[in-house]
Amino acid sequence: MKKLILAAGILSVMSGYAIADSNEVYMNQVGAHNSFNTTQEGDGNDIATNGNRAIQHGGFNKANLTQKGDNNFVNKAEQYGFGNRMTGLQDGNHNTMSYQQGGFGNTGIARQYGDYNVTVHSQHGYGNSFNALQKN
Repeated sequence: MKKLILAAGILSVMSGYAIADSNEVYMNQVGAHNSFNTTQEGDGNDIATNGNRAIQHGGFNKANLTQKGDNNFVNKAEQYGFGNRMTGLQDGNHNTMSYQQGGFGNTGIARQYGDYNVTVHSQHGYGNSFNALQKN
Protein backbone atom coordinates (compact mmCIF):
# COMPACT_ATOMS: atom_id res chain seq x y z
CA MET A 1 0.00 0.00 0.00
CA LYS A 2 2.82 2.41 0.80
CA LYS A 3 4.39 1.85 -2.61
CA LEU A 4 1.13 2.64 -4.39
CA ILE A 5 0.68 5.90 -2.48
CA LEU A 6 4.29 6.92 -3.12
CA ALA A 7 3.98 6.19 -6.83
CA ALA A 8 0.75 8.20 -7.03
CA GLY A 9 2.41 11.08 -5.18
CA ILE A 10 5.40 11.09 -7.52
CA LEU A 11 3.14 10.98 -10.57
CA SER A 12 1.13 13.96 -9.38
CA VAL A 13 4.28 16.02 -8.75
CA MET A 14 5.70 15.26 -12.20
CA SER A 15 2.49 15.84 -14.14
CA GLY A 16 1.68 19.26 -12.73
CA TYR A 17 -1.64 20.74 -11.79
CA ALA A 18 -4.72 20.39 -13.97
CA ILE A 19 -8.20 21.66 -13.12
CA ALA A 20 -10.08 20.20 -16.09
CA ASP A 21 -10.20 16.57 -17.11
CA SER A 22 -9.16 16.87 -20.76
CA ASN A 23 -5.71 18.44 -20.35
CA GLU A 24 -2.59 16.39 -21.06
CA VAL A 25 1.15 16.64 -20.35
CA TYR A 26 3.79 14.31 -21.83
CA MET A 27 7.30 14.85 -20.43
CA ASN A 28 10.62 13.00 -20.34
CA GLN A 29 13.60 14.07 -18.25
CA VAL A 30 17.09 12.62 -18.60
CA GLY A 31 19.96 13.78 -16.41
CA ALA A 32 20.09 15.36 -12.99
CA HIS A 33 18.37 18.24 -11.20
CA ASN A 34 15.95 19.11 -14.02
CA SER A 35 12.68 20.79 -13.03
CA PHE A 36 9.40 20.94 -14.96
CA ASN A 37 6.31 22.67 -13.54
CA THR A 38 2.98 23.11 -15.27
CA THR A 39 -0.43 24.54 -14.49
CA GLN A 40 -3.37 23.91 -16.80
CA GLU A 41 -6.75 25.60 -16.30
CA GLY A 42 -9.46 25.03 -18.89
CA ASP A 43 -10.19 22.28 -21.38
CA GLY A 44 -8.25 20.68 -24.20
CA ASN A 45 -4.85 22.09 -23.24
CA ASP A 46 -1.89 19.91 -24.19
CA ILE A 47 1.85 20.00 -23.60
CA ALA A 48 3.42 17.77 -26.23
CA THR A 49 1.91 14.46 -27.35
CA ASN A 50 2.45 10.84 -26.45
CA GLY A 51 4.48 10.34 -29.62
CA ASN A 52 6.38 13.66 -29.37
CA ARG A 53 7.06 14.23 -25.68
CA ALA A 54 8.52 17.34 -24.12
CA ILE A 55 12.09 16.68 -23.01
CA GLN A 56 14.76 18.02 -20.72
CA HIS A 57 18.13 16.38 -21.22
CA GLY A 58 21.18 17.37 -19.20
CA GLY A 59 21.25 19.07 -15.83
CA PHE A 60 19.77 21.96 -13.91
CA ASN A 61 17.29 22.84 -16.67
CA LYS A 62 14.00 24.44 -15.58
CA ALA A 63 10.70 24.90 -17.37
CA ASN A 64 7.53 26.55 -16.07
CA LEU A 65 4.53 26.36 -18.40
CA THR A 66 1.06 27.74 -17.65
CA GLN A 67 -2.02 27.30 -19.81
CA LYS A 68 -5.25 29.18 -19.02
CA GLY A 69 -8.20 28.90 -21.38
CA ASP A 70 -9.11 26.23 -23.88
CA ASN A 71 -7.35 24.32 -26.65
CA ASN A 72 -3.85 25.73 -26.09
CA PHE A 73 -0.95 23.62 -27.32
CA VAL A 74 2.78 23.48 -26.59
CA ASN A 75 3.90 21.56 -29.66
CA LYS A 76 7.63 21.24 -29.05
CA ALA A 77 9.22 21.75 -25.66
CA GLU A 78 12.89 20.74 -25.60
CA GLN A 79 15.89 21.73 -23.53
CA TYR A 80 19.31 20.11 -23.93
CA GLY A 81 22.43 20.99 -21.96
CA PHE A 82 22.81 22.67 -18.61
CA GLY A 83 21.24 25.58 -16.77
CA ASN A 84 18.65 26.49 -19.41
CA ARG A 85 15.40 28.21 -18.32
CA MET A 86 12.03 28.44 -20.07
CA THR A 87 8.89 30.23 -18.94
CA GLY A 88 5.74 30.00 -21.03
CA LEU A 89 2.26 31.43 -20.49
CA GLN A 90 -0.76 30.91 -22.69
CA ASP A 91 -3.77 32.92 -21.48
CA GLY A 92 -6.61 32.63 -23.98
CA ASN A 93 -7.74 30.07 -26.51
CA HIS A 94 -6.18 28.19 -29.44
CA ASN A 95 -2.62 29.43 -28.84
CA THR A 96 0.40 27.42 -30.02
CA MET A 97 3.95 27.54 -28.64
CA SER A 98 7.13 25.68 -29.60
CA TYR A 99 10.60 26.07 -28.17
CA GLN A 100 13.97 24.37 -28.32
CA GLN A 101 17.05 25.39 -26.36
CA GLY A 102 20.43 23.73 -26.39
CA GLY A 103 23.70 24.59 -24.73
CA PHE A 104 24.33 26.35 -21.46
CA GLY A 105 22.58 29.18 -19.63
CA ASN A 106 19.94 30.05 -22.23
CA THR A 107 16.71 31.77 -21.17
CA GLY A 108 13.38 31.84 -22.98
CA ILE A 109 10.19 33.69 -22.05
CA ALA A 110 7.05 33.47 -24.17
CA ARG A 111 3.74 35.05 -23.13
CA GLN A 112 0.58 34.80 -25.20
CA TYR A 113 -2.60 36.72 -24.29
CA GLY A 114 -5.75 36.39 -26.38
CA ASP A 115 -6.54 33.87 -29.07
CA TYR A 116 -4.78 32.19 -32.01
CA ASN A 117 -1.22 33.35 -31.23
CA VAL A 118 1.78 31.34 -32.45
CA THR A 119 5.29 31.51 -30.99
CA VAL A 120 8.24 29.42 -32.25
CA HIS A 121 11.78 29.87 -30.99
CA SER A 122 15.02 27.96 -31.13
CA GLN A 123 18.35 28.94 -29.64
CA HIS A 124 21.61 27.09 -29.16
CA GLY A 125 24.91 28.05 -27.61
CA TYR A 126 25.75 29.94 -24.46
CA GLY A 127 23.87 32.70 -22.62
CA ASN A 128 21.24 33.43 -25.26
CA SER A 129 17.90 34.96 -24.32
CA PHE A 130 14.47 35.15 -25.93
CA ASN A 131 11.51 37.21 -24.75
CA ALA A 132 8.23 37.27 -26.71
CA LEU A 133 4.96 38.96 -25.82
CA GLN A 134 1.85 38.50 -27.95
CA LYS A 135 -1.48 40.22 -27.24
CA ASN A 136 -4.67 40.55 -29.20
